[in-house]
Formats: sequence, structure tokens, C-alpha cells
Amino acid sequence: MPKKESSVKKSFPPKYRFLLNANLSRKIIPHLSSITGNDFIHISSISTRSLTDPEIITIAKKEKLIIITHDLDYGEIYYLKEQGNVGAIVLRLKDQTSANVTAKLTAFFSHRKYKRVNLSNSLVIITQENIRVFSPK
Repeated sequence: MPKKESSVKKSFPPKYRFLLNANLSRKIIPHLSSITGNDFIHISSISTRSLTDPEIITIAKKEKLIIITHDLDYGEIYYLKEQGNVGAIVLRLKDQTSANVTAKLTAFFSHRKYKRVNLSNSLVIITQENIRVFSPK
């Protein structure tokens, strides 16, 4: 008798697309892409002019991009207007060098606990000391 194949559903983290705000260096993209398998786009590849926060959010929602930024306004925008409609990772780091940003984001993306978070509609705040995740209710 032939062996009956078992259907095992494998669970992989969803494929995301991230939008790096102008205050982040493009230099971090190759490393983050290689460790996560996700797409990272810098805002300068979308527009040569400076965009407002609402314009960036409109682009992120339309293109299904998760915003990564140092701009603390995105936390407020998420809570007051966009909760659950857009994903954002806000970096509240004193050391904003590419090396430190890459290290903090690598730690976040590598941590098993955060692989279950739906980043497409959550707000993630990364500080030097901890990570907080706010998801819509």
C-alpha cells in the first residue's frame, strides 16, 4: 500500500513591505532585507520632494507599506487617526546611527515573540531599552 501523505500546514511569518522614512539611511536596507526576506523601500525612491506625514501615510496605506521612522509624530497619528489602518515602527533612539538602528531592528525582527504581531496594522515603539507593541482592539 502506498504511504498516505500527511498535509502539514507550515506557518511562516507574513511577507511585509516596509517604507523607510527620510530620517533613516538607505544603507540599512540590504541587511534588513537579507535577514527578514521582506522588501524595504526608502521614501526617496518614491518621491524626490519632501513629503508631509499625511502624504506618507496615504502612500503607505495605498501600497500596503509599514512605515519605519524616527519621527515621533507617527505614534500620535496612529492613535488619533489611523489606528489599525496603517502599520508603523517608531524608533525612539538616542543613538540614531545606521549601526544602532540596524542592530535594534535586527533584534526586533529576529525575536520570536514579535513574529506573531500583525505589523500591517500595529504601532511598534522601539527604544534603547525595550519594545512596545500596540495593536488595534
